Order: sequence, then structure tokens, then C-alpha cells
Amino acid sequence: MYYLLVLQRSLTSTVSNATLIIESSTIRTKSIEFATFFINGGLFAFKTEHVLEAHSASEISSVSIGSPSERIGVLAIQAEQKESGYAWVYDLSYLLGGIPKTRDGGSQVVVVQHQAHKVGFLVSLLNSATEFDLSQISPSPFLTNSNGLLVKSIIQANEGKVLIKWVDIDYLFKMLSNPFKALSS
Repeated sequence: MYYLLVLQRSLTSTVSNATLIIESSTIRTKSIEFATFFINGGLFAFKTEHVLEAHSASEISSVSIGSPSERIGVLAIQAEQKESGYAWVYDLSYLLGGIPKTRDGGSQVVVVQHQAHKVGFLVSLLNSATEFDLSQISPSPFLTNSNGLLVKSIIQANEGKVLIKWVDIDYLFKMLSNPFKALSS
């Protein structure tokens, strides 16, 4: 977690106009901490419990032979347990809406872990790690059932003035492991 915040602060100084100050709720019954990030101008979040580390997108090694469009390369990682290895990197913009993200100087990779799997996701820019009260989280207006959506909940930050899309990590990994089964479930 510390690495994510330090990296975010160092990038804030170079891309100061692209970050957004997110205010935490003052009333707390129970809260969840999220790592927020931008993708093509939209604000998204993963629960911080899944986030291992973050890297500049310039560290991605491209792999093109036999790869699906959303898988853009591999990245050397080193998790908190000092284990080094590699993680596949996927274009989260492509997975969310079918539009590939154009890499630029601010692009980053957020490495997440779900069960035994570590995967990187290309994002436009990291924003912050912030706690939100459960009262700030509501179901997505597009949710008709609990299956088949990458964004099942919306976080209302800054007194409802900023909406953050909470990416469902379980569904995301189901999509990556078996895309046809995830779409039909």
C-alpha cells in the first residue's frame, strides 16, 4: 500500500492537473478503502486489499504472438513477500468498454491479486487510496441482477459530486480465465 501512495505522490507532481482530490465521508459506520484511478477520463476503483503494487506503463514488455487484444504484455513484479516474478498486463479500458487505452507518459499499471493470481491492469493515472463509508456506495443503475457486470456499484464521493465506478474483481478475473463463461453467468 505504501508503494502505491508514494508512486501516486511522485506522479502527482508531474501530472498535477490530472489528479482529483477525493474527500472522505465524515460520518463513519463502516468503511472500505479503495485505490482510485482514471481510465480515459473516468474514475474507477479497486478495493485496496487486492492492490499489490503500481508501475509505470513504460515497464511493460510487449507480447504479441497468440495474445488476445486485451492482453498487452508482461511486467516484472515484486510483491510485499519479496517474491519476484511476472504478471500478465491487460488493458482495463478495453475490458470495460472495448476501447483500447492509448499509452502515454502518465499511463500506469496497477498490479492486483485475486486468490493465487497476480495480474496487471493498464490505467491512465493513479489517483489516491481513500476510505469510503458504506453509505456512499450504491448499486449501479445498470444492475438488473448480480451477474454479468464489471461495475456493480457506484461510490458517491465529495458529497455526491464525484461518482467512482467500483470494478468487481471477482467478475474481472472470471472474464480473464474464461471470457465466454463470464459473459453468460
